Amino acid sequence: MKDKRIGFIIEVFLFTTFLFYLLDLRIDISAFVINPSQYNDFSCYLAMADDITCIFRAEIVEPYIHRVLVPFIAGLLPFDLAINFALIGFISFYLTGVILYYTLRINFNRNLSILGFLFFWLFTFNKNLRIIIFYYTIIVDPTTYLFIICCFYCILKRKKKLYCFFLILGVLTKENLLFTIPVFIIYQFLEEEKTFKLRDGFIKFLRIFIYIIPAITILLLLKAISRPDFISNHPFWYNLYGSNEYGTLRMILALVKERFKDPFDINDYFFSIWGIIIISFSFLEKRAMFNWLKLYGIFMFLAYCQLFLARGIVRHLFIGFYPMISLSILGFQNFRDNYLSFSLISFSKNKIFNIKFDI
Repeated sequence: MKDKRIGFIIEVFLFTTFLFYLLDLRIDISAFVINPSQYNDFSCYLAMADDITCIFRAEIVEPYIHRVLVPFIAGLLPFDLAINFALIGFISFYLTGVILYYTLRINFNRNLSILGFLFFWLFTFNKNLRIIIFYYTIIVDPTTYLFIICCFYCILKRKKKLYCFFLILGVLTKENLLFTIPVFIIYQFLEEEKTFKLRDGFIKFLRIFIYIIPAITILLLLKAISRPDFISNHPFWYNLYGSNEYGTLRMILALVKERFKDPFDINDYFFSIWGIIIISFSFLEKRAMFNWLKLYGIFMFLAYCQLFLARGIVRHLFIGFYPMISLSILGFQNFRDNYLSFSLISFSKNKIFNIKFDI
């Protein structure tokens, strides 16, 4: 009972400290100042928050036209629109950290889960991520991170109906929540199926797919009834991509060329955000690494593919924060079990005391 009380006190202290840290970042009033005359994703979200029906009048371009949830909520709140977005983003990012901790607790003990939470906290020191999350207020990414971790929590806790609910909210926030679907399907088979028979496997897949259909259907319906502006010379695309339309091979090739014009930019993809992973790889057992890849490999592959469909770097890649943190904890756990446990033998009055240190 005493250990539980101490653990609870530590958790409260950790979450409270994290809250004040985020408040310190958010307190800068200049963060609320965005120039609405600029054609960018901010202007799209602001227009949707001001009047959500604009998605039916060919005023918003792909893919922002389908990301209706956060602008809709921002339009309902009683404050200035920019402050509403900032408030939603702040609450979302804080809850992301808290739910991350409890998601880690499903498979790890309290100490390792706290370490994972600190890794998440550490990521906010990345300058690019901090600027995007806390100074570009009119954006949906913090809420995207929240629904990402909610989906992972539901997957690992086997709460299929709740996963369906968060997936629906997630795709209405940002379509990359669909990347969690392979994890959801694979986890069901990995946990429940000892042997795989074609007929039984097909029936099981259909049963799983029932929980995925609502989110996909809602997204397709929204795509069907909305009227995005596909004109390539729209000011938004002219400023960002010239004459290239979203999703075309021409635009992708232009982005690939831009991505790799400076080889040092690769640092942002592999090291800047995920720098701690380099250490974890060195100590992770091959079997644990293989199991991690089976579950999260497709998700991480899709996360990296985003880099060739959007100009942003860090905020798109950051959707993989939970798989990467869990991988880091696995590596640290293996390092602890194999390298940081040792015995110290001491002699006192002709008696031998074996003292085991387990960090």
